[in-house]
Amino acid sequence: MRDLTRLIAASAGHGPNIGTYAERLLDDPLPWIRMRAVYRLQGLVRRHGPGPVDTACGRSLDLDVVSVSKIAAMLAKATQHTQPVLPAMPNPAGSPGHHTRAGRFARHPGEYARSKTTSTSVHLTLIPGREPTEGDRP
Repeated sequence: MRDLTRLIAASAGHGPNIGTYAERLLDDPLPWIRMRAVYRLQGLVRRHGPGPVDTACGRSLDLDVVSVSKIAAMLAKATQHTQPVLPAMPNPAGSPGHHTRAGRFARHPGEYARSKTTSTSVHLTLIPGREPTEGDRP
């Protein structure tokens, strides 16, 4: 069973999301390297049934996560029907309820602004006591 189209069709026979997931797995310049992942996906179908695996594949595709290990973890924990908790966006400064801490390496924007005293040209200073030679550049 090394024909990619038959492998995708066999996966799609278990459910539309499983077929799409197999296509995404095999969407690689070297698809034969990823065939074991599709075989593992089909093994999950045999072990858990097509319904839960199709649901887990659909949830994973919604989040754009293509990893059979994640599907297996979802099925092992029976979390394929739960809505994932996504990290919340921090409130912008000045909005009500703004209580977010600054990041560990956060810097004040003024540190990145160019100072008005700094110019783009570099000024060199001659140190007294030495006469410039021909090898020195002005």
